[in-house]
Amino acid sequence: MKLFASCDSGYLRAHAPALIASAACAETSLHLHVISPKEEDHDFLDHLSSRYHKIAGWPQSEFTFSTAPQWATGSQVWGDALRTVWATDRFLSVMTQMIARPDQYLIIDTDCLIMKPISESSLYGDVGLFLREPLPGTVGWEAQGTRCAAGAVYYSSRAINFAHAVANRIRQGPLAWFLDQVAISETYENMKDSYNYQYFDSNFMDWEFKDGTTIWTGKGPRKYDNPTYVAKKQYFERMVR
Repeated sequence: MKLFASCDSGYLRAHAPALIASAACAETSLHLHVISPKEEDHDFLDHLSSRYHKIAGWPQSEFTFSTAPQWATGSQVWGDALRTVWATDRFLSVMTQMIARPDQYLIIDTDCLIMKPISESSLYGDVGLFLREPLPGTVGWEAQGTRCAAGAVYYSSRAINFAHAVANRIRQGPLAWFLDQVAISETYENMKDSYNYQYFDSNFMDWEFKDGTTIWTGKGPRKYDNPTYVAKKQYFERMVR
């Protein structure tokens, strides 16, 4: 099983060190995809990879790279639209890996922290999703999007058609925040009877940073101003300096 995350150069510098260290401490393999890396990012990743190996004792961090997708290069793609491109890329980039190297992939946020080991036996079925009731007061697009938390999405090797459907729905747009969550939610509704599902809950992933949770995900400003998250992030970052 591999963790899979995707980010641009800015997020790589801001959040990947803590993610990589936390994955190493949890002895969990990580594949990080970097969009449009700068030349110096390759040396940065070589350093992080060597530190991962020193912490975990085995070389199981992998990195791939791509240029920005065509839809992210137009002058009209900025602000929330560009932020949406970066947020949705992992569900496009993981397809390349699933085709080349069929495996179990747990797709995560780059700003999350792995707080406990994730064994292959803890992931089951074909697809794993974190479903919930829409956030209070939301309607339409936001209501559909908030039915699913995209910080932890599991694909087994049998989920290739589900993964394709999510990626194709993302490519249809629009480039609006919650696009990845809408794509997952709609695909689930269309394929609800086609797969065996695992349903994650707040014991597996949470954004309140509780003891015993497997994944802490840094939702919104919490990643910068929550003292519990920030302290733990700094703890992991010190390991890879």
